[in-house]
Amino acid sequence: MTLGYPPDDDDPSNILLDTETQLRWLRELGFQEVDCYWKWLEMALLVGFK
Repeated sequence: MTLGYPPDDDDPSNILLDTETQLRWLRELGFQEVDCYWKWLEMALLVGFK
């Protein structure tokens, strides 16, 4: 429960995916040297070179 709201009330579009899934998507799109440079709570800095 976050801030008094049960998880069932979450907006489905606000469900975050794990970092590795997002990094895999970047690799599949042709980015190289993909990495997560910084992560804190639900924020992350994902980097890749094309």
